[in-house]
Amino acid sequence: MRYVTGILAGLAFFATLLNDADVSATSKPSGPSQIHGSIVIWLTPGSEASGRVLITGVIAAAGTTFTSNSSGKRDSNGRFEALVFKSGSILLNETAFDQKLRTAIPFAYNPENCSVVIQIEGSVPIARGTGAFAGIVGGIGLLDRTGEILPKLKDGTCNRATTAHLAAQVSALYGYGTIG
Repeated sequence: MRYVTGILAGLAFFATLLNDADVSATSKPSGPSQIHGSIVIWLTPGSEASGRVLITGVIAAAGTTFTSNSSGKRDSNGRFEALVFKSGSILLNETAFDQKLRTAIPFAYNPENCSVVIQIEGSVPIARGTGAFAGIVGGIGLLDRTGEILPKLKDGTCNRATTAHLAAQVSALYGYGTIG
């Protein structure tokens, strides 16, 4: 029970961090060309609804994220991820990463209850930034762990079609990168 309580307390703490905070980890830089160094990023993506993002390191910011097109406009079929903060935004080009995800072989699969775990790693370049992040360059190595429950077909088997509407899905992404 103590273990479960510790996990819940940690999750509650993490949730409070993601309350749209946006602070600089260093003294206020005069422009994006002065932001250089390592970052760590945590994402819970969102396509139709917004997900959450937290960046630590030379940038300390929390905000929302959503799937977008190359212009940064919300697009559930897009191949980019927009990270939106109070002081600006960062657009990640997830084209190659998404392709890996679409062709990933499940890490674990249970045909009796239709549960699936997918895990992939890949490099995601920063496409551009706005506001305090204008001119940002670099990339992030991401690890994506996704759990899914597939819908069942009338015969009771799992619907593994890529077009199937999932019964449930949760993704967590963790990454590291260098900007500058």
